[in-house]
Amino acid sequence: MDIKKLRQASLDAEEEEEAATSLVTREVLKKRAEEATLKKALEIAAQISVPSDLLLQEASIEATQAEIELTEDLQQLVVSGELLKDSGEKAAGSEAATSEAAASRGNLDVSLM
Repeated sequence: MDIKKLRQASLDAEEEEEAATSLVTREVLKKRAEEATLKKALEIAAQISVPSDLLLQEASIEATQAEIELTEDLQQLVVSGELLKDSGEKAAGSEAATSEAAASRGNLDVSLM
């Protein structure tokens, strides 16, 4: 009876060892496949190089387009008269402030004499 138990224990141990070996083998193969995929991806990435001149040109085009849009918006404001109204109001306010400042300096100059 003890021999049967020992044989069964031995068989069970062998099965467990085979299962563990199989699992380790699968994991090693999986890891190698991942490494090979990563290596291939890095090789492809190294072959794809975008010249910096092209990137700068693209950025320059985008900046120019933005400037054109802003200029068009500014022209529309001028045509509609809104910009002139705002500028006129600011100029009138600026002239009044300048006159007040000049008057204040004039008063100071007189008082210093």
